[in-house]
Amino acid sequence: MYNSGSWLDFDGNITRVEAVHQGFYEPFDAEVMDGEAQCGSCRYRQIVLRDLFSYQGRLLAGVPSMKYFEAIKEYLHPLSEAQKHRLERFQQTHPDQYQHWLDRDGTCTDFVLVGMDVPVERQKATLSQLRKLARSLPATFTFDELVALAAGQHISLSGCRDDYDSQYDNYVSFSLTFRVGELRGHQQLYRGIKNFDYRDSQEDARLLSDPSCWFNFEHLFLFVARNLKEYLLQQPSAPLQALFDQMKPAFLALNDGKHKGNALAAEYYRWVPKQMFNREQAWSAAADYLDTLADRYPTAPLAAVLRTAQWQKKYCWVYDACS
Repeated sequence: MYNSGSWLDFDGNITRVEAVHQGFYEPFDAEVMDGEAQCGSCRYRQIVLRDLFSYQGRLLAGVPSMKYFEAIKEYLHPLSEAQKHRLERFQQTHPDQYQHWLDRDGTCTDFVLVGMDVPVERQKATLSQLRKLARSLPATFTFDELVALAAGQHISLSGCRDDYDSQYDNYVSFSLTFRVGELRGHQQLYRGIKNFDYRDSQEDARLLSDPSCWFNFEHLFLFVARNLKEYLLQQPSAPLQALFDQMKPAFLALNDGKHKGNALAAEYYRWVPKQMFNREQAWSAAADYLDTLADRYPTAPLAAVLRTAQWQKKYCWVYDACS
């Protein structure tokens, strides 16, 4: 059922399986760093999917997306007879369009964030060294090869781990980009490093108390949408996807001062306090807003998750992206 080229029902959509891959523990994984797993052992199964028809019957472009099999397996089902009929009819009546859809690139890219403990006084120099290293990397490399190449330029990547945000008060972080399924043995091949960042805990404390770093009620709406997007990657849901699809035009209406012309924007505008929100207030207000939608959409689980310290630590970058 889950072979490359097979068709299935994914949360109501008619979906094609592009590929199924295994993912393996890397040296920077927290479980490896803490001695709970062996580097190179199987960590998860990845499945790359392309949607042909939505649950509403709309023809889709089929942009490939990678999902973690264990997270979505309950949403995967054999096609119904009606779905089989729709697929076969499309294949027979629109062969050129179907072939064009098949011929589109099914390559799926992703990234993983890692970070290491770096004293504040060394952060700027380390970031500069990493950017220089990024320009000299080969087309593909393993993490072990990256460590060796970095050492050749006097950069120590020891202590790099994927849960750095909860482990280090002051750190430098970056992302490793890769093509899903591109491995050498049990090692992921990476294609670059980017998205360089740092944390200075004292600077963070100053920013939290600085009103100029807060955002307004329009950007609180964007903050909700960005969190919903991340949640959908882990917990696909047709009703929540329908809500998310409505949020872009609603945000544009809010941002342009035309909320009266958009039902969702108008409803949000009536509810939201007209104030600036700091980080703590934003998480609380976002969850409260999701609670107001719970009578029409299954938003209660996301609202509950947004109130947890675990989610707020993992997705602290969402706040930064919206501020």
